[in-house]
Order: sequence, then structure tokens, then C-alpha cells
Amino acid sequence: MKDNPTLQTLFHTKAKELWECPQKYYWRNHLWLIPKAKNPNFERGSFVHQVINHAILNQQETLLPPDACLGASLIQNEGVFQMTEEVEADAKAMTLELWDKLQEYEVIHTEKSISLDIGDGWIWKAKLDSIIKPKVSDELWQGEYKSTKVYASNLKRLYHTSIQPFLYLHIAREMGFDLKGTKMFVADKKACVVEDITCTPQQLKEAARFIKETKERAEEVEAGGVYPRNRTACISLISECPYRPLCVENAAPSYIEECANLMYVKESPIAHYGEGE
Repeated sequence: MKDNPTLQTLFHTKAKELWECPQKYYWRNHLWLIPKAKNPNFERGSFVHQVINHAILNQQETLLPPDACLGASLIQNEGVFQMTEEVEADAKAMTLELWDKLQEYEVIHTEKSISLDIGDGWIWKAKLDSIIKPKVSDELWQGEYKSTKVYASNLKRLYHTSIQPFLYLHIAREMGFDLKGTKMFVADKKACVVEDITCTPQQLKEAARFIKETKERAEEVEAGGVYPRNRTACISLISECPYRPLCVENAAPSYIEECANLMYVKESPIAHYGEGE
């Protein structure tokens, strides 16, 4: 493992794979197999993030008004993402609503990547959608962007029960960013709602413990060289694990190679550490 530093880089999606199904972790992080099929929801969200980031950078570097920066960014990203006309129309509408709401804040950083040294050659990476400051106060917050076709009233509750926002806040604070909490921008086609999510000292402790336990789990799995399959993660009510065809018991190496060549493209997992975060 010392010869492959990417294996000693952890982030939320990779940690989730490690705990959920070590076999999936192996396909993605040892053989670097990434599904070719694009998730429409992911493509839409990626479009929104890319356009907003580009527009913020333009606004910071030029004297153009916000609408002009956004318009130029929308044009530059035409055709970059694999979306149907309907999904692209949704993405553009959500981007407009999110951009309008963001004008109430000063963006200190956009798409901020941070890396925390967690010892023994391991690092934990995170990417913050933004670090923002309300124009009416001096408080710094993490800005998190969510795009959805229908605003879900339980999204805030789900986000509160996830370890993810508190991981980001813990890492950011360890890196010297004193963030009060997360402002979650939830944009649909007609509006953008901002939800404030603050954290307790206990939640920050849980985030630190999760990082420590994930590192220990990764060291254990890598040292043993065994990546067991968790069959309960193969199929849910709404989806099937894209790696399932590769997990046929006693499959010949030629079958694995054939599935990989037909279904996946090889990329460095480091390039994907921010996915879904």
C-alpha cells in the first residue's frame, strides 16, 4: 500500500464504500473501475455546481454584473454534461434560483478542497461547495448546494442524521476555518430555500471518531488483502449495485476482464473524491 498513495487517501464516498461493501471498495479503489453510465441526478447536480463555481470565479475576477457572469458560465457549459433536454432545462432553472439566493452572501472560497493529515501517511480529503459570509454578519459558514426537482421538506432532517456535514465542519476547523455551521441551499425549478444546520461539540467528536475508525478499518482491510462482499448491498428497492456483475462467485479472470471492459472506464479514484459530497 505504501507504493500507492491513492489508497491512503480517504474521503466520504470512499469511506462509505469501505463500510458498506469492501468488495465494491476494491473494484473502485484498487482496479479503478468507474461506471460508465451517468446518473441523471448526478449530471444535473454536477452541472449546477460547475456553472455556479465558474460564475463565482468570473464575478471575483471581473467587474461584470452577476447576471452577465452567470450567463457566460451557462454558455460555456453547454453540452459538457450528458443530459436530456428536460434534465438540462431543470438544471438551468435550478442554477438561476441558486445564483439569485447566493447574492445575499459574500463567497470567500468556492469549491474549496482541504486535506487533513490523520497520521501514518493517511490523509482525509473534503471539498466544500463554498465558504460564505452573510452580508449582514461576520460569521463564516459552509455553503452546501443541493438541487432537486421537488423540494423535499425532510432533506434537512436527513442531512442532520448524516455524518457528512459534520465531517466537513470538523476537517475545516482542524484546518483553521472557524465555520459556524452549514447553510444548505436547496434549489428546485421555482425557488431556492436555505436551511441552517449547526452542530454540537458531540457531533464534532462523532465526526473525529468516524475518521479514526475508518482509517483503522482501511488499514485492517488492506493489511489482510481480503475484500468481502456484502450481499445486502447488492440490491435495494430502487437500485442495483453497478458492480454486481463483477461479483459472480468463482468467475474466470476473463469474465471479470470482459465485464470491466464493457461496463467501466478506468480512472484514478482521486479525481472522484468529491462525488456526492
